[in-house]
Amino acid sequence: MAKWKREHKKTAIPVWIVESHPLAAERLREILRGSGRIRDLSPGRAGTRRSDLCERASIVVVDRDTLPEPLSQCLQSIRSELPRAKTIVLSRTISCQGICRLLFSGVKGFVPYEDVEGRLGAAIHAVWRGHLWVNAEVLEEFTEQASKLSQTEGHGGRLFTPAEQRILGLLQLRLSNKEAAAKMGISERTVKFHVGNIFTKVGVHDRYSLLDILKAGKPGGHADAWRQGKDGEG
Repeated sequence: MAKWKREHKKTAIPVWIVESHPLAAERLREILRGSGRIRDLSPGRAGTRRSDLCERASIVVVDRDTLPEPLSQCLQSIRSELPRAKTIVLSRTISCQGICRLLFSGVKGFVPYEDVEGRLGAAIHAVWRGHLWVNAEVLEEFTEQASKLSQTEGHGGRLFTPAEQRILGLLQLRLSNKEAAAKMGISERTVKFHVGNIFTKVGVHDRYSLLDILKAGKPGGHADAWRQGKDGEG
């Protein structure tokens, strides 16, 4: 174990930068070059083959505000190409709820633009070690939302009405609103109404975040991750 830790400590962290603005991309590379033990594997860099990127990239740094596509679509592409990589998002300052939604979507860290110069390197190292990189307020909000769903199992489902509980189960099966309506023998409009109530109670805005927060309340899910990441929070 001690030998593995020494080797782990010395290994250069392979990073893929997703940045659409050329000048911003070059500035991020300059920051990483000065951060120590970080290797840029961004597509198009000299000596970088696509196969190497898919096999070796450990951290993906995404500038959300310059993406030509929705962030959710970008994250889906990253999961498809780099299933073992961990993602850090850069952006203008956003709300605590907004950062929580990033965590629910699988993002491991958030760095606002004003902190990129001084803290991006530290964030990459922390996330690579298995921590989350967010502030304490976000962690508290995250665990509060996760606990709401744990109440459903631990206290007889009092958080949701019987209809909402049944729809919640169908959503976990990845059924669409139309398919859930057919299963329950109600209109699609009624399903949408119940789904909206579920989102409000849990504090999310889409079913992907809802499914992630469901996982967060279970052993091995995000609830364990935030406990491990307290020492590495930004």
